[in-house]
Amino acid sequence: MKSSAKLRSLLLSVLAGANVLIICLSAYSLNQSRHLYELHAITASQNVASALDQTVEKSIEKIGIALGAVTDELERQIAHEGIDDEAMNKFMARGAARLPEIESLRASTAEGLVTLGNLVVKSNPIDISDRDYFVHHRDNAGDRLFISEPLFGRISKHHVVIFSKRFSFPDGRFAGVAYATIALDHFTSLMSKFEIGQLGTIALRDGKYGLMTRLPPLPDNPGGQIGNTLISPEFRKAMESGLPFATFIAAGPDGVQRRVSVRKLEQAPVIAIVGLACDEYLADWQSELFKTLVLAGSFMLISVLSAIALLRLIKKAEEREQKIRDLAFYDQLTGLPSLRLGEDRLEMALFQAKRQGCKAGVLFLDLDGFKTINDRFGHLAGDCVLKEVALRLNMNIRADDTAARIGGDEFLVILNALQDEDKASEVARKIIEVIGKPIAFEGQALIVGSSIGISVFPLHASDAEELRRAADAAMYVVKRSGKNNFAFYSEDEPAPKKTETP
Repeated sequence: MKSSAKLRSLLLSVLAGANVLIICLSAYSLNQSRHLYELHAITASQNVASALDQTVEKSIEKIGIALGAVTDELERQIAHEGIDDEAMNKFMARGAARLPEIESLRASTAEGLVTLGNLVVKSNPIDISDRDYFVHHRDNAGDRLFISEPLFGRISKHHVVIFSKRFSFPDGRFAGVAYATIALDHFTSLMSKFEIGQLGTIALRDGKYGLMTRLPPLPDNPGGQIGNTLISPEFRKAMESGLPFATFIAAGPDGVQRRVSVRKLEQAPVIAIVGLACDEYLADWQSELFKTLVLAGSFMLISVLSAIALLRLIKKAEEREQKIRDLAFYDQLTGLPSLRLGEDRLEMALFQAKRQGCKAGVLFLDLDGFKTINDRFGHLAGDCVLKEVALRLNMNIRADDTAARIGGDEFLVILNALQDEDKASEVARKIIEVIGKPIAFEGQALIVGSSIGISVFPLHASDAEELRRAADAAMYVVKRSGKNNFAFYSEDEPAPKKTETP
């Protein structure tokens, strides 16, 4: 039984260890795999942001060159005979034609009145003196390119970004502003060339975080309105860090969680933003996660089912072992220890008596009248009597004592740790009394008696076999002298011949 318990413990330990190992390996593998997908997404978003940076800056560079040519021509004409409106308009038209992204090239006077360029009516000029780009050039010398925030064009009547440069009189005084209007659709067209997935986003914001354009557009969402400055805390933190480049995870105005890379353009106050949807770039990983969980779960289920099956086999083996033990050591009819187990208990009783310096007793009991009951009422009645006698014996001896059936209608009672022989007499009287009471069977009252022989260690014998034979001999004396009584062993009475234990 102990070996079975150890086998169960070992099996459960191996099962638990194997499942923990599978869980740890699966978790480690999935974590490493997710890390690789995250790195790939970071690299991809950074590459798109860098490519967008280069694309926008090339476009800005070409626009700046075109504006430089216009301001150079304006300053040249001012320095000679003054501006020739017709010639200047043709010059600007040719420059705009070379760059499809430019809607128009125009120029204003020092007072802010637009007098040159396409769609300009000189008799009713547009006033741009309140525009940020005009104020900037008026108040700051130099030919640095200025890029405005998205604004609603007073001539084009839609959202545009203004690229502008200052031109001056020969003495350096402010002479006016030359500017190009670029429709926001131009930047949207540039961004549409990049693959960002169905849930990805790509956008441009100006230096004050105002939205210039976004793909996909969100016309009904405040976060998608042109010029809005609604940015995530992660975006603001990245910009305030002062770094030109940053990557973080944040939810967009549409609620989609994305891996976002932001990049400040080097040649313009523009921020490129690229976001890859986490659900999209982790889709393969989620599939891998599902497969791993299925495999790990299958392994765990199979291992648990296998363990249950093995535990059942072990339990059945234990039951068979116990059954064999019961057959070998217990009487199947009465449930009392058999002769073999009774002899073992007697050996233990003698060992204890020797160690403690006390006595041990043996009561050899044979039923009186049992054969008559068998012959008259049948074996079922006999079995009923034997079972009831066994029950009464167990109920009338101490817990440390043993009652055993040694065959037929013979029983052995082993008394542990006797202080004197009188105690054995008391037990014998009590047993004769309780066994002599009627036993009910199918409406009949069956009555048997009991003849009991008593031997005591070390008075009558020094070993278990001799002690049992002495009690047996005493029992035969009772049988010859009238039955239903008890007697101690006497050397004057011959003991029965020794028989081999079955």
